Amino acid sequence: MTATATSRVKSPSTHEPDVDRDDDALWSRFLSYLPMGQRLDAAKFSKRHTVTMTAAAIMAVIVFATGVINGETVSHVALEMTPMALAIGIGLRTRSRITAALTVSFALMAASSLFVHFTGGLIEAHFLFFVLLPVVALYQDWRAFIGSVVYVVLDHAIAGTLSPESVYNHQAAIDNPVLWGFIHGLFVVGLVVVLVIEWNFAEADQQLAENRLADLETAQIELVQAQKLESVGQLAAGIAHEINTPMQYIGDNTHFLKATVTRLLAIADAAQTAIADNATDDDRAALATALEKSKLPRLKERAPKAADDALAGVENVSRIVQAMKRFSHPGSDHMEPVDLNDAITTTMTVCRNEWKYHADIDTQLADNLPLVEANLGPLNQVWLNMIVNATHAIADNHPEGDKGTITITTKAINDNTAVEITITDTGAGIEPENLVKIFDHFFTTKEVGKGTGQGLAIAHQVIVKEHHGTLNVDSTPGTGTTFTITLPTTQPPTEPGPET
Repeated sequence: MTATATSRVKSPSTHEPDVDRDDDALWSRFLSYLPMGQRLDAAKFSKRHTVTMTAAAIMAVIVFATGVINGETVSHVALEMTPMALAIGIGLRTRSRITAALTVSFALMAASSLFVHFTGGLIEAHFLFFVLLPVVALYQDWRAFIGSVVYVVLDHAIAGTLSPESVYNHQAAIDNPVLWGFIHGLFVVGLVVVLVIEWNFAEADQQLAENRLADLETAQIELVQAQKLESVGQLAAGIAHEINTPMQYIGDNTHFLKATVTRLLAIADAAQTAIADNATDDDRAALATALEKSKLPRLKERAPKAADDALAGVENVSRIVQAMKRFSHPGSDHMEPVDLNDAITTTMTVCRNEWKYHADIDTQLADNLPLVEANLGPLNQVWLNMIVNATHAIADNHPEGDKGTITITTKAINDNTAVEITITDTGAGIEPENLVKIFDHFFTTKEVGKGTGQGLAIAHQVIVKEHHGTLNVDSTPGTGTTFTITLPTTQPPTEPGPET
């Protein structure tokens, strides 16, 4: 066996411990607890970097003005500020996140140090540490933090020893700068420890929140799919019935046409015999009998109609099958221009068996309705949920079996930049105390087993969040309910995903 860079071969005679691997694992585990700006997505890091660069630039101007106002020469101030200016320049130009964080952090620290210097030591050096805190919070990178803390400690130690009066503004520290430097050093180290621990908990909480959000999004996707499968399952019996009816008269007419063809073939055989050269009177009598039995006038009247009915039945079945195909497999799972009139008509066909015994649907679909950029699959689910809900509301409001009315209208609004869809029913309506909760998940006023409380919640998700539209409801108990949906014809551009 050959040793590699990532593992070591243990000697069976000495049982040498795998120290290197344990140390590497321990170090990696330690690093995993520390916040690193590299984990931020590109957009978030860029935004924070812009804020910090702006702060550094503003502070540079303040430092420059402070030095000049307090009697320093312009050349001296410029010379003192050169490292800070270079750091800001590097922070603007670099593509490396850690370099950007380090240079801008250094620029802010240098500005703080110069501010102390130019004000004659009125501000103690440990103030520099507090200036760094917002930088740390912005970058969330312990490497930039440690680099800047090292600068603080060195600046504090060197300046405090060589010129204590420029660092401290009280006599005890000036008389014993080494002791006070040590005290301040401990103070800084203590704050470092506390801050890193706080970071650890904060990032752990943030990661936990992100994981929970991801789990919720996954659960929501699964919930939408489950709702769709449930709806399709509920529609299966109705669709089977819708297909069975035309299939029955296709079968009846086909049997009739088969009998008709048999009779016509008998007439054709008799006629062929009757016109033969050696035909007898009996042959001609047989032809007459075949014609009489066939009831030819009736066949001439009924056969074409039977064929037309059979063809109509085939077309009806084909229409239902195609509608089901368009409903279940709209052809795309992303945004594309769609015809909402066709989508609504398709959904009505698919769920016809749900509403035809309880309601008549009055469609007022606008001609030349502009196409809407949408994800058709989820929208079909919305139309289905709303038509079925309207049907149930009408059934509850018409216990005697009288039919109600569902009115569906479409029209272009806002100079053809949006489309409005209204679905109105003459159902039982919604009580005011329930109206504010109808878009909540799992809220339903239906009997147990009849509703899951997901239909309108999913509709709200699809319309408002996914398609940037609006969904409003107006209801009067005992009279009916109107849902008004607006959808923009074009969707706003999606923001680019985070860089990896």
